[in-house]
Amino acid sequence: MKKLLLSTSCILFCCLFMGLSACSKAPDLNKSGVEVTTVMGEMVNTEAFREMCGVSETQIELVKAKDYDTPIRVYKITTPTFDWFMQNMGDMEEEFNGLSDSLKEQVNKRYSFASVINMLNNQYGLDATILSSIFIASKTFDGKLESSVIYLYTFETGRAIAVNFEPFGEKQFTATGYFVFAEDLSSLSAVREAFEPIGCTAEEVK
Repeated sequence: MKKLLLSTSCILFCCLFMGLSACSKAPDLNKSGVEVTTVMGEMVNTEAFREMCGVSETQIELVKAKDYDTPIRVYKITTPTFDWFMQNMGDMEEEFNGLSDSLKEQVNKRYSFASVINMLNNQYGLDATILSSIFIASKTFDGKLESSVIYLYTFETGRAIAVNFEPFGEKQFTATGYFVFAEDLSSLSAVREAFEPIGCTAEEVK
């Protein structure tokens, strides 16, 4: 009887340990990010979707490609804090300081990785700004994420895509993809050259 109880206890312990190990396993962000970039590839290559969004044939040539499911390089990007952002944006800090506390709070809430990407894309013309606001894909995945993480995917022919991973509750996270219109992101040094002026750091994901 004692042997039976001991065997049962061992089995239950092993099952519990395996369950806890599965729960604590870090999510595969790279794989999740590629799922998002693949959806964005479907967006730009589906004529019906483009027509629904009012995108012209000339505009779509800026992002149209067939390889958004096969990135060639992946980089991890960190974004600046709101305080750094305001201190390094020239006249914007002075304008911000002149706002009431309630309006400052609203500006702070609007600051996000999306606003950083918009600022970067705005340098490349109106079409880049329009396309980056239209072709945004988001998915929710199972898995616990402690804090926000950004991956930048580059492709052989397509535009780079930045995917922002955010915790969503206790057991899920969201992944949101944005096109990045910087012309040359073919190396780590090129990525740093594009992102460091707006306070971001970059490293290659191994």
